[in-house]
Amino acid sequence: VLFAQSKADLLPESFDELDLVVSFLVSNPNVSIELSGHTDNRGVAADNLRLSQERADMVRQYLISKGIDEKRITGKGY
Repeated sequence: VLFAQSKADLLPESFDELDLVVSFLVSNPNVSIELSGHTDNRGVAADNLRLSQERADMVRQYLISKGIDEKRITGKGY
């Protein structure tokens, strides 16, 4: 999944891949997932941790917006 540099904004190039995840989850209604958010190691560690969480949350919101039950998706920034 691609994001704008130093932001949690999803880039449009990510939508096709995320839609594959949506299709998988629709086809497998008993599957739950954990999203892992990451950044590079430049800058302040606390800011990177916050951005990592925001990125995981952004992907989670995208999947929910496509009809996936929010209870099936957790997210953690690292």
